[in-house]
Amino acid sequence: MRTTRMSRLDSITTLTEQIARLEHLPPEGVVPFYDASDFLTALFNRLAHDRPTVYAAGHVTPDIMIAADKAGLTVTETLGPSPFAADLDALLDRVRSATDIIYLAHPNRVSGITWGARELETIAQVVPEGTLIIDEELLSFHGTSAASLTENHPRVVILRSLTAPFGLTKARYGYAVAHPLTVRRHLRALGNRLPTSARKLIESTLTNNDTRQRLLHTVREESLRLGTALSALGIQNHVTPTDFLLFRVADPRLVGDSLTAAGVAVENLDGYPLLKHYLRYRLRSPQKNDDFIRAMQRMPRAYYFLENRDTRPTTLHRQGEQAKPTRPPSRVRRSDKQTEVVTG
Repeated sequence: MRTTRMSRLDSITTLTEQIARLEHLPPEGVVPFYDASDFLTALFNRLAHDRPTVYAAGHVTPDIMIAADKAGLTVTETLGPSPFAADLDALLDRVRSATDIIYLAHPNRVSGITWGARELETIAQVVPEGTLIIDEELLSFHGTSAASLTENHPRVVILRSLTAPFGLTKARYGYAVAHPLTVRRHLRALGNRLPTSARKLIESTLTNNDTRQRLLHTVREESLRLGTALSALGIQNHVTPTDFLLFRVADPRLVGDSLTAAGVAVENLDGYPLLKHYLRYRLRSPQKNDDFIRAMQRMPRAYYFLENRDTRPTTLHRQGEQAKPTRPPSRVRRSDKQTEVVTG
């Protein structure tokens, strides 16, 4: 029994070192996981003591809601006036204590918005005794990580994906990045649950870095190409730093049904706050993307054309921006016991 356990731990250590070398991270701050949803549920369970709420910055996907619910937590979305701009004030208006849990996806997994390094630094400062979870599942497409925050903020946990660049949406294995102290106290035991099959799958993605880079390049090129093609049809669209784009149509149901009949899959975002009239298309091979554009060109113009435009602001952040220390926001008052959020 002891030999088997040592073999499993040695294998996880080797896997951790492989990930650390590939991503240029310290191995003591890396924890591999097999399923992002299961890992997040386990993490929420460890953090849920006397904390009933997770404050989410921006739109949240259903799997995050489910993971929180399994841990007995309620997710509260905080949104500003535009779904395409990160709104720091909207989040700070909701946070109540230095011990709160904050979740945000960077880039956002619904709208594709990103956060600036200074904004992330400010958020980390607001919950020095809580936890800031930064979901970087789509980081590979964006290229700007918040990993540097973990050096000075032990309460920051970053989740990354090893499968997203390959378009593997069902197999969501990856790794967490955190301060070594947080890894030892909270995360290492979660990573030790990796089955042998999972470790082999993760290792296979690590050896395909050249393939991953080619796929990422194709996604970026195709994203711009499809955005241009949609604009030529008079369709307002948002090219995001991810593997999907959003486009705004007159009747999402009719457009969705027409695309489905043509064998093209899209997601109707009408049910998300602030995203009425929007559909989302996940980029595929150039040939599949051609099918999408041809299907849009063939359907009646009345299905998709809108006279008015969505003029809400869009925030863009430069790649390569690093987190820099900032002062805590003036709306937050600190005391020995907690942080009080002052609104108004």
